[in-house]
Amino acid sequence: MAAPKTAVSRLNGKSAKQPPKSELSMFSFLTQVLIYMSFTFLLGLVLGWLLWKFGGSKEAASMESEISFWKQNLEQSRLEREQDLNKIARLTEEKDILKRRLASFKS
Repeated sequence: MAAPKTAVSRLNGKSAKQPPKSELSMFSFLTQVLIYMSFTFLLGLVLGWLLWKFGGSKEAASMESEISFWKQNLEQSRLEREQDLNKIARLTEEKDILKRRLASFKS
């Protein structure tokens, strides 16, 4: 006849309701991975928000310097355009004078 199981022997033995130790450690590992990934995601969100919030002042200063650069570039281009237009007008006038001289030589 088999000896009845005592409370101590039941605790030492494996119960049918408990999963095997390998499944339990896998579940624990997956839980840790999920916790670490969640923490990393939240940390990334916080750092991203901080960079977005406090990085805007640098971007504004950069935009102001870029606007200043393009304004100066525009003014320089306008001056060069004026010089080119004056040169074209002067050359057109000189061409007309030379045409008149050439016409006077032919006649």
